[in-house]
Amino acid sequence: MKKIFKYLLLALIALNISACESFIDDMEVDPNNPGDATAARMIEGVMVADMFVHTGDLNRLAGMWMGYFTGADRQYLTLDTWGGSVAADYNNTWGNIYTGVVAQARIVQEKASTENNLRLRGVAKILEAHALGTTAQLWGDVPNTEANNIDEFPNPAYESQASVYASLQTLLNSALADLAGVGSIPNDIFYGGSVANWSAFAHSLKARYFVHTGDFANAETEAALGITTLSEELWAPFGSTFGATFNPYYDFMVYNRPGYMGADGAYAAELLDPYDLSGSGRSRSNPKTNEEARFNWNYLPYYEIYAAGYEPNYLNDFDWAEPNGKFGLEFPLYTAGESLLIIAEARIRANDVAGAIAAYNNYRTYLENGGGGFHDIASAYDYAFQYDPYVLADFQAGGMVNHGQASVAEAILFEIMEERYVSMVGELEAFSDWRRSDNLIGVPVKFGTSIPERFLYPQVEINTNPNVPSPLPDFSTPTPVNQ
Repeated sequence: MKKIFKYLLLALIALNISACESFIDDMEVDPNNPGDATAARMIEGVMVADMFVHTGDLNRLAGMWMGYFTGADRQYLTLDTWGGSVAADYNNTWGNIYTGVVAQARIVQEKASTENNLRLRGVAKILEAHALGTTAQLWGDVPNTEANNIDEFPNPAYESQASVYASLQTLLNSALADLAGVGSIPNDIFYGGSVANWSAFAHSLKARYFVHTGDFANAETEAALGITTLSEELWAPFGSTFGATFNPYYDFMVYNRPGYMGADGAYAAELLDPYDLSGSGRSRSNPKTNEEARFNWNYLPYYEIYAAGYEPNYLNDFDWAEPNGKFGLEFPLYTAGESLLIIAEARIRANDVAGAIAAYNNYRTYLENGGGGFHDIASAYDYAFQYDPYVLADFQAGGMVNHGQASVAEAILFEIMEERYVSMVGELEAFSDWRRSDNLIGVPVKFGTSIPERFLYPQVEINTNPNVPSPLPDFSTPTPVNQ
């Protein structure tokens, strides 16, 4: 009998141990910190990271330097010029580029290949190209093929700016081939799974990068294949949740750092201001151009706010019951206007005066017919806008858009570059224009005697990667494609 009880006891103990093991099985797995995910689950995170790369800290820095904004309080008084910026200012965005976008986009590509979802793989390639193209534009030589492979390359090599651009053209060609294949684009917060729109964006990035490298013939070809209509435009879809989905500009100016950055005396505001509130006399409005609506979409002309003459327009429909200003909700990542202006610039650089004027007038028609972002605010407040077509005489000596240029071609190029400047307020692509054109339009220099030619390599790279370029280039060192 004792033996029977002994065996029963052992059996019950074994059963309880087994039951407990079953009960705690997988308890070490934290559902809020998954160790892996499918490509479809990951792609949205890559898109979000890419949005923040192109709308965050670096936009504000470059925007202050090139006359879009002004530093108004605390450290932003120092950061208002590049003379007050140090290497550590670039740590966060550099990390987001390489860990949030590039590394994750490459993982998505591997997973999508395994799942035979070629279209999703193509989208991941486009996102990688978007982030790395911006990186090459801002810093010059940067890590590329060895990046984010810490086991093989703990200190990734820096590749030449030209070779990075060449590799991105190849990557985008590969992405276009993938988009023509099988699969779907799930969890697509940019384009809702539209293969056609993603293909247009890929062509547009190719055009943008050909502009960066001075290949205007190919830039025009790709721009014509890219985003040329309102329905194809890419706007970062920010939302209304604090600490989660806010536009970084709105988050910074309204919730986290109100008063730090304004636009008092900002050159772009004075160019757009049809009322000439600052008395600068710089307004670019003329008998064929009325910038009232676009000015009010970009800026708040309230002299009483923070004792400033202008503020970036951060109003929005969810928090202020106002039409969205440029810095309140969605934010442009690539518009049809950019493609149309690339075509116009390419033609004038090829000395095609008639073709350039026609292309530029196509762009002005785009502004009249819904482009430029300002039409909702124009409708709500009855703000005027006017973009009548220009003719040859307007660019000749004494014409309304000849500002002392010696030739018609120079006047046309000046007008196109100034238009790119005022159409890209707060966007990083404008920083490329400023440097590649050697400040053709004459934005006032805020510090020293010349404009900044690049961003500084981040302090985290200087401290940890022996392959960082040496000697370290400073703000005055042009990137290779701009030398």
